[in-house]
Amino acid sequence: MDGVAADTSIDIPSPADLISRARSMVPDLLARAPACEAAAAIPEETLGDFRRHGLIRVCMPRKHGGYEYGWDVLVQVCAELAKGCASTAWVYAVYAEHANTCAGFPERAQDELWASGPDQFICSGGNTGTEESIARKCSLTPADGGYLLNGWATFSSGCKHAGWLANNATLADGSGMLHILIERGKGRIIDNWDTFALRGTGSCFVEFEDAFVPEHRTFPSKDGLEGTTPGAEMYDHPVFRLPRISVAPYSLVSVSVGLALGAVEQFIEAMETRINRGGEKVADFQSIHLRIAESAADARAAESLMLRNLRETEEILRDRPLTDEERLRNKRDMAYVCVLCQKAVDRLFYAWGGNGLYNDNDIQRKLRDVKAAGAHHQNNWDIYLTAWGREALGLDVSDYRF
Repeated sequence: MDGVAADTSIDIPSPADLISRARSMVPDLLARAPACEAAAAIPEETLGDFRRHGLIRVCMPRKHGGYEYGWDVLVQVCAELAKGCASTAWVYAVYAEHANTCAGFPERAQDELWASGPDQFICSGGNTGTEESIARKCSLTPADGGYLLNGWATFSSGCKHAGWLANNATLADGSGMLHILIERGKGRIIDNWDTFALRGTGSCFVEFEDAFVPEHRTFPSKDGLEGTTPGAEMYDHPVFRLPRISVAPYSLVSVSVGLALGAVEQFIEAMETRINRGGEKVADFQSIHLRIAESAADARAAESLMLRNLRETEEILRDRPLTDEERLRNKRDMAYVCVLCQKAVDRLFYAWGGNGLYNDNDIQRKLRDVKAAGAHHQNNWDIYLTAWGREALGLDVSDYRF
């Protein structure tokens, strides 16, 4: 492997510094959360904080101004942000993840992407949704020097502020799928994000009509699944060789972890001064003690499982690729972590009582958002627990994407 020399002129904060910077944003994120929901977009002040604190760079190549930390650092930063605003954390996860994913493109594409600086906001999209959106999924037709892109990039979180979009697109002749990088401005935002939760992510569709994608801004999607992209040969750190589906979605899982941890902190603070109608201190009730303890244990267990899997994965990738069982273990545990976090928040919401129903109480937002975060298809309990069980029993798992 040809390692690219790091830019030693970059002032690289420690992981603890980055996590602390994210934690310092929580009070402002809590205050901005209602406006973030109402606008269905991240406030400009928050985007400025991302840049000022250098948070997007956590898993980026040092050659382009990044820090080259492992995925365990990214998820800890994201979890801290989610204590304040899950929508903000979700968009952060997308931007920071794709700052790493785009290191998989050929060197020329990377140089173009980061030519104007390291703090580029890169969104993505899916090819899933309704029958209509699947029918209009992104497709590529060969053109001189590249391809013409047509179709919808669906559920594109953070697209309203992104300068670039990285997405899978199917070759029109059915011969395969490419991962592509294109200026987001070459597409048109379809403002269709009207949801009960994670509203601030602004996860609209982006439509492209004969938008040109140069050949050097593509690589085979299967190489992303295996961690064998063109860029993987340029860098030594295993974070650039992640098999995408079985590792990267932990960035979104960490939003659920932060929601659960934040709900525990908020519940403790609220109950310390809560008085019921009979004049009794709610903090004296044993049922409250049990709910706090159980939810705190669930949240901590979820966080610990996530970090353990990511750190073990990084160590494995230093020597060899992941086995199918190890990949499916990651997918199984992504789903399990989300379930633990939903239980933790739901348990506290119930104990909060009628006051938790008011829109100015953040617990109702956390309840909605943790349900929505767990609904992402990469965290599907039914699919990935079944898949791991089949693998454990020596049955065929070829129908699953992992």
